[in-house]
Amino acid sequence: MISDQLSVIGAVFLAAARVAVVWALALMAAHYGRAKLVMFLIERGAQVKQHRDVLLLSASYGGCTAFARQLIADGAAVNAVDGHGMMPVEHASAKEVRAALRRYGRSRRGN
Repeated sequence: MISDQLSVIGAVFLAAARVAVVWALALMAAHYGRAKLVMFLIERGAQVKQHRDVLLLSASYGGCTAFARQLIADGAAVNAVDGHGMMPVEHASAKEVRAALRRYGRSRRGN
Protein backbone atom coordinates (compact mmCIF):
# COMPACT_ATOMS: atom_id res chain seq x y z
CA MET A 1 0.00 0.00 0.00
CA ILE A 2 2.67 2.53 1.01
CA SER A 3 4.91 1.46 -1.84
CA ASP A 4 2.03 2.03 -4.28
CA GLN A 5 1.50 5.53 -2.88
CA LEU A 6 5.20 6.28 -3.12
CA SER A 7 5.19 5.07 -6.71
CA VAL A 8 2.34 7.44 -7.56
CA ILE A 9 4.01 10.34 -5.73
CA GLY A 10 7.27 9.59 -7.52
CA ALA A 11 5.54 9.49 -10.91
CA VAL A 12 3.80 12.82 -10.27
CA PHE A 13 7.06 14.39 -9.09
CA LEU A 14 8.93 13.16 -12.17
CA ALA A 15 6.20 14.42 -14.49
CA ALA A 16 6.27 17.86 -12.85
CA ALA A 17 10.06 17.94 -12.96
CA ARG A 18 10.01 17.00 -16.65
CA VAL A 19 7.61 19.86 -17.45
CA ALA A 20 9.78 22.32 -15.52
CA VAL A 21 12.98 21.16 -17.20
CA VAL A 22 11.48 21.24 -20.70
CA TRP A 23 10.12 24.75 -20.09
CA ALA A 24 13.47 25.95 -18.74
CA LEU A 25 15.23 24.53 -21.79
CA ALA A 26 12.75 26.31 -24.09
CA LEU A 27 13.42 29.58 -22.25
CA MET A 28 17.19 29.16 -22.63
CA ALA A 29 16.88 28.14 -26.28
CA ALA A 30 14.80 31.23 -27.04
CA HIS A 31 17.29 33.44 -25.19
CA TYR A 32 20.18 32.07 -27.27
CA GLY A 33 18.31 32.29 -30.59
CA ARG A 34 17.80 28.55 -31.13
CA ALA A 35 14.35 28.71 -32.77
CA LYS A 36 14.40 25.12 -34.05
CA LEU A 37 15.20 23.82 -30.58
CA VAL A 38 12.38 25.94 -29.11
CA MET A 39 9.88 24.46 -31.55
CA PHE A 40 11.19 20.95 -30.86
CA LEU A 41 10.74 21.46 -27.10
CA ILE A 42 7.22 22.83 -27.57
CA GLU A 43 6.37 19.72 -29.58
CA ARG A 44 7.71 17.68 -26.65
CA GLY A 45 5.53 19.40 -24.07
CA ALA A 46 7.08 22.72 -23.12
CA GLN A 47 4.33 24.77 -21.46
CA VAL A 48 4.21 28.00 -23.44
CA LYS A 49 0.80 29.55 -22.79
CA GLN A 50 1.25 30.44 -19.12
CA HIS A 51 4.81 31.75 -19.67
CA ARG A 52 4.47 33.47 -23.04
CA ASP A 53 5.40 36.95 -21.74
CA VAL A 54 8.70 35.70 -20.30
CA LEU A 55 9.35 33.66 -23.44
CA LEU A 56 8.69 36.75 -25.58
CA LEU A 57 11.36 38.65 -23.67
CA SER A 58 13.80 35.79 -24.28
CA ALA A 59 12.80 35.30 -27.92
CA SER A 60 13.23 39.04 -28.51
CA TYR A 61 16.70 38.99 -26.99
CA GLY A 62 17.67 35.87 -28.91
CA GLY A 63 16.31 37.06 -32.25
CA CYS A 64 13.84 34.18 -32.67
CA THR A 65 11.61 36.11 -35.08
CA ALA A 66 9.15 33.34 -35.99
CA PHE A 67 8.74 32.27 -32.38
CA ALA A 68 8.30 35.88 -31.21
CA ARG A 69 5.61 36.41 -33.86
CA GLN A 70 3.86 33.22 -32.75
CA LEU A 71 3.93 34.36 -29.12
CA ILE A 72 2.56 37.78 -30.09
CA ALA A 73 -0.24 36.15 -32.09
CA ASP A 74 -1.01 33.92 -29.09
CA GLY A 75 -1.45 36.97 -26.87
CA ALA A 76 1.94 37.62 -25.28
CA ALA A 77 2.11 41.11 -23.79
CA VAL A 78 4.35 43.18 -26.05
CA ASN A 79 4.59 45.81 -23.30
CA ALA A 80 5.55 43.39 -20.51
CA VAL A 81 8.62 44.41 -18.55
CA ASP A 82 11.37 42.32 -17.05
CA GLY A 83 12.98 42.75 -13.64
CA HIS A 84 15.04 45.67 -15.00
CA GLY A 85 12.03 47.52 -16.43
CA MET A 86 12.86 46.66 -20.04
CA MET A 87 10.25 45.67 -22.62
CA PRO A 88 10.71 43.05 -25.38
CA VAL A 89 11.32 45.72 -28.01
CA GLU A 90 14.26 46.99 -25.94
CA HIS A 91 15.68 43.46 -25.74
CA ALA A 92 15.17 42.73 -29.44
CA SER A 93 18.41 41.84 -31.15
CA ALA A 94 16.90 41.30 -34.61
CA LYS A 95 15.41 44.07 -36.71
CA GLU A 96 12.51 41.80 -37.71
CA VAL A 97 11.59 41.15 -34.07
CA ARG A 98 11.66 44.88 -33.25
CA ALA A 99 9.45 45.60 -36.26
CA ALA A 100 6.93 42.91 -35.28
CA LEU A 101 6.80 44.17 -31.69
CA ARG A 102 6.33 47.79 -32.76
CA ARG A 103 3.73 46.90 -35.39
CA TYR A 104 1.72 44.81 -32.97
CA GLY A 105 2.06 47.37 -30.18
CA ARG A 106 0.67 50.10 -32.46
CA SER A 107 -2.20 47.93 -33.68
CA ARG A 108 -3.16 47.13 -30.06
CA ARG A 109 -3.20 50.81 -29.14
CA GLY A 110 -5.19 51.70 -32.27
CA ASN A 111 -2.54 53.91 -33.89
